[in-house]
Amino acid sequence: MVVEKRTFFAKFLICAYLILKPFYLLDAPFQISDIILIILFVYLACVRYVNYIVPSKAKIGFQYYVCFMVWAILINMAWYLYLAINQAEMADSRFFTSAVYYIFNGIAMLVILWLYELLGRRLIQIFVYGNFASCMSTVLYSLITIKREDWSSRQVAGFQNPNQLAYYAVVIMAVAVLWGGYILTKMQVLLMLAGALYLNMISMSKAGILAGMVMILLCWLYRFGNRRIFCTRLKASIVLGGIGIASALLLLIITGHGSSILTMAGNLWARILNMRNENDSNLGNGRGYNRVFEMGANFLWGMGEGAYERFQIMNGNEIHSTIVSIYVSYGLIGLFLWGIAVLKLLLQEKYILYSFLCFSGIFLYWLTHNGVRNTIVWMVFMLIAISGYHSMKEGKNE
Repeated sequence: MVVEKRTFFAKFLICAYLILKPFYLLDAPFQISDIILIILFVYLACVRYVNYIVPSKAKIGFQYYVCFMVWAILINMAWYLYLAINQAEMADSRFFTSAVYYIFNGIAMLVILWLYELLGRRLIQIFVYGNFASCMSTVLYSLITIKREDWSSRQVAGFQNPNQLAYYAVVIMAVAVLWGGYILTKMQVLLMLAGALYLNMISMSKAGILAGMVMILLCWLYRFGNRRIFCTRLKASIVLGGIGIASALLLLIITGHGSSILTMAGNLWARILNMRNENDSNLGNGRGYNRVFEMGANFLWGMGEGAYERFQIMNGNEIHSTIVSIYVSYGLIGLFLWGIAVLKLLLQEKYILYSFLCFSGIFLYWLTHNGVRNTIVWMVFMLIAISGYHSMKEGKNE
């Protein structure tokens, strides 16, 4: 009875966190979902119940992440102190904020480890259902709050900017592909449609659209060519997806939003076609890749994550690339620790290719955006390391 109460409260908190994650309700660096995650972390730390053994690979991956986290904190604090002493006007609170983000990611990963000890593989199903509820809530919120004249412009739903919404959509697609077998086929299709089509489209993110398309194509080709058992689900997805799209378009036309949707689709298509002519599509100066040439002798330990006014490239702004940002901020040492942590969590024996294909959309999005601070992504990393491909394959039939 005591164990059941512990599991119920833990399930409730993780679902509440996932559902509220897309909604930025507070005018502060932290949100309600962050508070819930901290409560869950403290709760699990106080009432840990080890019923299931966490695989060693997951623990090793987490240990490497902790090494990277400690390195990032040291570098940020060192640069803050150096600038405070030598260039007081450059001392930037963002050094502290960046350090807190990495600590928070570590807390999120540890929560997944402790939840697995308590719930076992049930955690995967709970995680997928939580993300399904989160995604549907975001779609519903956007439909309720969006105005007719706003359909042709970039939307944010509950987020702070369109790029956050697009990244969320790509992550949702990865969850649907990885563990869609834990939910009903129609629910998996809804997740894919909401992420790949609706949320990505209203964000009008070029990177989000392309990343989602590439990930879906690669994953379904792999499954179709290597695992014939997925063909039935694929056919059902195509049929249900077609019905869903047709029904949605008919509803929009009936309610008078048809012309606005067409305008939005046209604007999105124009953005994709004009990518080569837009300044922010240039990786060197537009996305900040050329900042690596400003590092000088700091290439080994990096320049810290803050005080961006020091740089000529994208002056005052962070680099719009995950890997390049890690290298510039924390040098070769930080990039090595971060890369090893990611690889240790992703490598799943004979199914390495499949793991990377499922993350192909996120990796592509990382090329032009800094997505290292997203806690859901690190939770997914940890779940892959814990569950392995075996769980992905068997799903709800386990």
